[in-house]
Amino acid sequence: MKAFKGVVITLCGLGLLVFGIKSATYNATLMVFGSQTIGEVIAFDQLQRGNKRQYAAKARFEVAGEKYLVTADNYSSMGLYRTHQSMVVTYLPFAPSYAKLAHDVKVGDVSYLSIGIGFLLIILGFGQRTSRAQRAA
Repeated sequence: MKAFKGVVITLCGLGLLVFGIKSATYNATLMVFGSQTIGEVIAFDQLQRGNKRQYAAKARFEVAGEKYLVTADNYSSMGLYRTHQSMVVTYLPFAPSYAKLAHDVKVGDVSYLSIGIGFLLIILGFGQRTSRAQRAA
């Protein structure tokens, strides 16, 4: 049972680690190779938290005659955005569908936190799998 629990903990840690590395790599790639353009807020995704409503803006932007949509990563109050408001969008020139609103492009604490927790869970999982428990008779 301990070995199974250790494997599960290790796999969860590995998943968190991969998620953090993917997020950090994606944002770093946008920071280094990304181009910027002006997009227009066209709609909002809505999230209900308790009795508060929060929104994430959806912006449309155009690159080489093709239109793309990008949604904000973080939800916030409606006061920050207005429909038809201009926003800066960062995108990869060779793959414009990979885009973020400019204020969301940063290698932040979420990436580092999941990488750190992933490493700790992997270590804890290996410890669970390899530990030998003595039973009292």
